[in-house]
This record gives sequence, structure tokens and C-alpha cells, in this order.
Amino acid sequence: MERNKIIDITRGYAMFLVVLGHAIQYANPETMDENIIFRLIYSFHMSLFMFISGLAVSYSKTEINSDWLRKRFFNLIIPFFAWGIIPFFFNKNWSVFFSSMKELLISPEHGLWFLFVLFEISCLLYLISFIKKKFNVGGVTELFFVLFIIAAVNILAFFVPIMGLHLTAWHSIFFFSGFYVLSFNKKFLNGLTVVFVLIWLTLVCFWRRIEAPLFIPYIENFTNGIVLKLISRAYRWIIPFGGIACSFVIAKVIEKFCGNKIVSLFSLIGKRSVEIYILQNFFFGIIVTSNTGLNIVINFLTAFIFSITISELCRNGKIFKILFGRLLSLKK
Repeated sequence: MERNKIIDITRGYAMFLVVLGHAIQYANPETMDENIIFRLIYSFHMSLFMFISGLAVSYSKTEINSDWLRKRFFNLIIPFFAWGIIPFFFNKNWSVFFSSMKELLISPEHGLWFLFVLFEISCLLYLISFIKKKFNVGGVTELFFVLFIIAAVNILAFFVPIMGLHLTAWHSIFFFSGFYVLSFNKKFLNGLTVVFVLIWLTLVCFWRRIEAPLFIPYIENFTNGIVLKLISRAYRWIIPFGGIACSFVIAKVIEKFCGNKIVSLFSLIGKRSVEIYILQNFFFGIIVTSNTGLNIVINFLTAFIFSITISELCRNGKIFKILFGRLLSLKK
């Protein structure tokens, strides 16, 4: 199926934000949470990627079966572990190899966690698809079953906080929202987009990465602890959806009003998003100055330029396709 330009542009825009956020983080790790741009990006950027991943699977109309899941394994899990192994060929510290691999499996957030979590969510999608076919589930029943699966993963992650389950529990709602969004009426989606954009623009200023929303102290005297937790939790869900809505609006603006070169650039970044995600960290800190702002710009540009250049030069190599999850088919 022909690629969807809006999906590619949005993915490219999302990757732009990821690299910028990491550039800020690398240049100023101690005070990054005080940076307004960093906070805006981190309020939704990985949730956006999960939403796009679900949307892309849905748009492709790929049959969700065992062959699809095996391909997801090759394209996600093999690169995840491969890039955990590669550093050992340089530091030669093989004495901690097995303990490092065990740690990577138990705590995938120490590596390329997005790939690992996306595979776990893919397993959930396969389970849902299997049961849907087996018992002819659809409509509202299917929706409730999906919500049940997400709730079950959240409960499991609470009691068994290993193998990235807490990340899967959080991001699965965004993936499945993207997967099912095309099922809704276009007018309804347009109206919902406007609502979420307005909510994000109004409330994102209160968002903090590791702290409670800034408005909590102002309302805690008027309600109890349980209600406060519910409000805080709802806010944590709503803000990413607002950022997602804003991102698709921006993508449509880029497509409609920007020139072909800008559109092509964002589309290229979107198509090479996995390579950029994997390679970016190798190029932070190549050039360091005494100016934090300049370091952010240099980190951002070097990460993008080198990552895209390498991906374009090597994208047809077999090893490259394995390392960056670009296997086109599975051997029978």
C-alpha cells in the first residue's frame, strides 16, 4: 500500500522533537526540567510515536497473524538486543556480558526501550486479533475487550514491574487509540481534535515530568487524596492526547502551506525515524562549547545530519536491514 504522507510528516515532526529533547537533555542534564521547550516536548513525544505506530499498522491493513508477529520480532527485538551487544565489541568488557543482557531484558528502559515496548504491545494486538477472529468479537464488545486488556496489563505492571511492563501499560492506550482512530467518524474526530488542542494549549503549562501538576497545591485543600490522584492521573492522560492532536494539525499545516522541500524533508525524517532513534545518541557531545544554547544546537544538528547520512548510505545493506529492523519478508 502507498505510504500516507501525513503519517510520514507527523512521524518526521515527532522525530524532530525527540532529537531536540535529547539534545537539550544531553547539553544540560541537571536543569533540563526547567527548560520550557524540554517540558513541552516530553509532555507527549513518545506517546505520539506510539499513536503513530498504531495508526500505521491500521492504515496498512496488514493481517494481524503469527507471520506478522514473527516479523515484528525480527524488526523490533533483534535490533533491540543487537544494539545492546554492539558496545561490547568496542569496550571488550565481556566479563559482564551476560549480566548486562539480563539487566537489559529485565529493565529495557536501559536500552532502546521503544522497540521492546512496541513488540510487547504488538503481542497484545495479536492476542486481541486472535480472540476477535475466534469468537467473532466486534464493535462495542471489541472496544471493552481492548480496555480490559489494557487494564490487565496495568495491574500486572503494578505487581510485576519488570520487562518494561510499566512502559507497556502506559503506552498501550496511545497505540490502540492510533490503531482504532480510523474507525471513527471524520467530523467527530475533527471536533475532538479541536477540543484536545485547546486543552493542551491551556493546561500544558502545568505539566511536570517527575512532579505533580503545578495546579495540584491550589486544589488540594478543597478535596481529598483519592480525588487528587484521579485528577492528576486524568491530567497525565489528557495532556499527551492534546499534544498528539496538535502534532497532526501541524503536520497538515506543513503539507498544505510549506514548500515541497520542507515536506520532503519531514517525510524523509519520518521514513528514517527508526535509524535516527537508534543512531542519534552516538553523535551527542562530538563538539562541546561553554555555551549551553549553542551545545543544544550543535547536538541537534550533528545527531540529525550524521544519522540521516548513515541511514541513506547504508540502507540497502543486509546487515543494516537487520540492525535497523528493515527486514522486508520472513523466510518460510
